[in-house]
Amino acid sequence: MNSDTKHMEAATSFPATYPDDKSSAPPPPYSEDAANQQTPSDIKDLSSQRTSLSSETSSLPSKTQPSRTLHCVTDGLSLTSARVLDTDKSTLAYSIKYRLRKAHLSLVCATTGVTVGTVSYHCRTTRIDITVRDTPLSLTSTGMFSCGYSFESPALGGQMMKWKTQKRWGTDLVCVDERGEVLARYVFSRFSLRKCGRLELFVDGGDEKLVDEVLVSGLAVVEWAVMTRQSSVPVPVVVTS
Repeated sequence: MNSDTKHMEAATSFPATYPDDKSSAPPPPYSEDAANQQTPSDIKDLSSQRTSLSSETSSLPSKTQPSRTLHCVTDGLSLTSARVLDTDKSTLAYSIKYRLRKAHLSLVCATTGVTVGTVSYHCRTTRIDITVRDTPLSLTSTGMFSCGYSFESPALGGQMMKWKTQKRWGTDLVCVDERGEVLARYVFSRFSLRKCGRLELFVDGGDEKLVDEVLVSGLAVVEWAVMTRQSSVPVPVVVTS
């Protein structure tokens, strides 16, 4: 057998790969083989997207709708009292009384007439003293130029509860626990002589002790925010002594 014959047999013994041979075709999109061929850069981009989505959702309250919404209103330009209406905006839930000496603010339940809590401010310190059902608590400022306040919550077993601005340069306030879960939010009303704002509660309405702490501490921080910012929001301004 000559050399030309040998080369011809070798060529016919090992056929070339044809286009219809699926073994050499690229894997179809979204197949397991295609997923296994992801480059390190693709995996890094996917990881960063997941991290970004996680950080965005973690700042949201666990409940998208508040369990209760309270509306703070005044009778015109009254500086001595205000009212807190329930979710229906007509039922009186609480009344707020102001005076020049301590306690500067008192929150009274409309149905029972019992004082839920009081608020006292100080001239020479940013500390705010409150009482919730006769239990004394102290709110300490989180910064000289900040409206943030924190305190140990008996209703949460001594955990720190904090009121802070919802956005860096915003005015609305949120109340969070140690895990960063939103418990309440106060939204100021603007361009109104009667409506002061609304307090959205995301806590269990059956936990009265926790609700009372959020209410009293929230009103205390709201008043302080109005005074320190010299805001035009029409909330009665407390004159401290």
